[in-house]
Amino acid sequence: MADIQFLSRYFRQPELGRALHAYAVNIGDAGWPVKDKFALYSLSAKVGNPALCDDDRFRSFEQIYKTLSSGAWRAMRSRTKKKDLVRFTAREAYNALNQYVSAFSLPSGRDLLNLSINDHSALVSAILPLKGIKRNKHYPIMAVSKFLHFYNPRLFPIWDNAVVDKKVFVRFWDDHVNFCSANNLRASANGAEFLANYVCWASELVLGAGPDYMSLFLDWLEDEMPPRIFRNIDTDATEKLYAVAFEITAIGATFLPPS
Repeated sequence: MADIQFLSRYFRQPELGRALHAYAVNIGDAGWPVKDKFALYSLSAKVGNPALCDDDRFRSFEQIYKTLSSGAWRAMRSRTKKKDLVRFTAREAYNALNQYVSAFSLPSGRDLLNLSINDHSALVSAILPLKGIKRNKHYPIMAVSKFLHFYNPRLFPIWDNAVVDKKVFVRFWDDHVNFCSANNLRASANGAEFLANYVCWASELVLGAGPDYMSLFLDWLEDEMPPRIFRNIDTDATEKLYAVAFEITAIGATFLPPS
């Protein structure tokens, strides 16, 4: 137990500042540029705006769908070369999210600060039907997490193979196992259950962060984004993008030496 690397230490100063800086230096524009993600968050806000008609909300979601299906995001990539790969269309994905995940949507008010471990079963049930987004042999965790993230970026962090699996989990896997054990969750779970575990772990870490966590994240974001773009973002809404802050902090922490 003494050798476990605890991710929670990077959610408070001074380690938080070091983790955010490490993300900027090591990921920066090499991954998904922060400024580009904020263009999608503005679309997320429109998808979750009940004052807009359904057609307008869908058109915003359709832009998200097209972006996530593009070469940069590769949410729909597959190792198979079959041209007839079955997957949800934009309309099918939009309908599935609204039908099954509405209780965890952006307008629902659910986020990493008010998620409870008691929500785990409901979360699994909600995201399980999304397996049709991209019909692989197994549940498409990465593709589902990307669509969930832009459906509610206050709650759902992105899980991906290259960074989260091969960096965050390699460094902090024992910490994740401890979290699962303490909450009677299966660390060896797959598919929707695994993804729900990850969201709940993110919730615990953000809940345990320092009181100035999101304001410090916003300060970092102002330094990282082009001034013209930062001036146009809704800072009140940005201060609630808990899943975004979690993702950047966790990834940044992996580039810091253990201490």
